[in-house]
Amino acid sequence: MNTLFKWGAILGTTATLVACGNGDAEGTGSNDSASEEFDTSSSLHLVTREVGSGTRDAFAEMINLTDGDNDLIDPAATAQQGTNAVNTTVADDQYAIGYTSVGALNDDIKPVQIDGVDPTAENILAGDYSIARNFNVIRGDELSEQAQAFWDFMFSAEGQAVVEEVGYIQSDTEAPAYEGSDLDLSGDIDVNGSTAVYPVVEAMAEAFGDIHPDVQISVHSTGSGAGVTSAIDGTTDIGMASRDLNDDEVDQVTEVAPIALDGIAVIVHPSNPLESLTVDQVSDIFSGNVSTWDDVSN
Repeated sequence: MNTLFKWGAILGTTATLVACGNGDAEGTGSNDSASEEFDTSSSLHLVTREVGSGTRDAFAEMINLTDGDNDLIDPAATAQQGTNAVNTTVADDQYAIGYTSVGALNDDIKPVQIDGVDPTAENILAGDYSIARNFNVIRGDELSEQAQAFWDFMFSAEGQAVVEEVGYIQSDTEAPAYEGSDLDLSGDIDVNGSTAVYPVVEAMAEAFGDIHPDVQISVHSTGSGAGVTSAIDGTTDIGMASRDLNDDEVDQVTEVAPIALDGIAVIVHPSNPLESLTVDQVSDIFSGNVSTWDDVSN
């Protein structure tokens, strides 16, 4: 498929890598190795999120790698706890490929186009970028006054402005103004769940604290599964999930709603010449059906 690799004169670089002290072409690299030529015969190193991650669940579903309640991501893939761990692993390995929140992209990793479309906010909002999902918050039992106020703030114009400030996509561009600024609030709020949603809610908590300094909000990044479960059993006020809830989970909560939209970007090391993949090719890669970078381009 001619949209995949722009190899140019990159083919046949094994000898170059040997001269650089990487003769087996299987070692990891870093951004310092970006000047090294890319050996297409190298094994492809899969990096995924841990089982139970909402990002993993959403990604597997969107690339058609699910079987009932289970995903079909290659069990030999390196599983990392949290978005930052995936980013770091790919940034440190010239032959790695993983996936991360579009809002968590940085200069140390390279996003790949999907079906020729860049993972940008504009393309996600337009529906042109296919690997996208909601960032959800969840409430179980009736909320305390301060937790209800924070819930309202997240869906207000002020809360949605925070979403944009931290690099994500607003779920409501016409949200109403926050009406609780005059409330005399104090006490604690506990929020728990997705590591991908965490940066958005943490930033919202800081903005809310500027309005209500006597309210203490603790935001914990423990994974979407834990966020859903803790909201259901009442051990947290508000849960966070970077995936949609299943019917059984929906039946056990009072409300689930998106505070932001986000894409999931397929990422590689900056030295990798990969430019674009189709969804089917992403599925083949993460199912383990592709073993070398040469196979990706065939």
